[in-house]
Amino acid sequence: MFKKNAIALLITMFFIMAITITIGVSLGHINSAKENLSSEKFLLQTTAVLDDMMKILKETPELDDINDTQTFRAFLLQYSTVVPLSTDIMVEVKLESARSKFNFNALKKNTAQGENALKNALIGYFNAKMINSEYLYLLEDLTGGIKEDGMYNSALFDDNPYLFRDYISSDEQIKELNEYYKKIYHDNSVEYINLHNIFNFGNYKNSAYVIDLNFVNRDVFNIMSGNYYEQENTDAEDDNFFVDCEKLTAEEKENLKRKFNASCDLQKIITVTLLVTQGKQNAEIKFEYNIKTKKGSNFVYKI
Repeated sequence: MFKKNAIALLITMFFIMAITITIGVSLGHINSAKENLSSEKFLLQTTAVLDDMMKILKETPELDDINDTQTFRAFLLQYSTVVPLSTDIMVEVKLESARSKFNFNALKKNTAQGENALKNALIGYFNAKMINSEYLYLLEDLTGGIKEDGMYNSALFDDNPYLFRDYISSDEQIKELNEYYKKIYHDNSVEYINLHNIFNFGNYKNSAYVIDLNFVNRDVFNIMSGNYYEQENTDAEDDNFFVDCEKLTAEEKENLKRKFNASCDLQKIITVTLLVTQGKQNAEIKFEYNIKTKKGSNFVYKI
């Protein structure tokens, strides 16, 4: 265990050094371009941070040394850094497992028995939170695309005809959805759930998306297990939660695999969040990076 933590710490040190040097050099070149307007310069800086982060991820051979869950978990726990690149610009880097939540697209997938295990589990979860199960069908409307026949589950788009409906691309969509739900059902319960804590909303293929049981959070595992009424926990307790795969029986593992495509096999895919701040300007870039294939995907920008 000590050896694995030491390896993770060493990888972290290499990472922090690479980020500080590589990104710092790039932004130094941009800062010398005095003729740029402030906003344009900030956009260039943000792009440079992303480009350099991708380069670091691809060219850090130590990442290939992560081959077990303990080392991966230790690396993610130890890795959180704020890099001061000049007197007025900061870059915060966060890493986490990208397979700790449900794939929202799996809601559209039927099992061989014609039942959707995830949908049924979520209905139970929403009911336990005193949320009408119709909320789930509102979510399906918000991610089901434009229907030529106008046959949606709700009248959500009557009030919001221009609301994007291919996938969840912003918190604004969820806000509009929640406001509609509260108006129709006169119920504020939706304010007490965090959909981002349960789902990944990217454009995933169902067969390729495997939930890593080693990194699922408490809410996700409770939904899988049907423990909808478990007592609320403190943030510290939730942060320290993890599933001990060695304590799961073969039957439990098989059920989780069949119902939710969840596995105890390590999924070497990370979510990278870059928070760039300069004065009153800030940007957030989030994307997934597959350590095995060395490819990034599902890029989201908030500026």
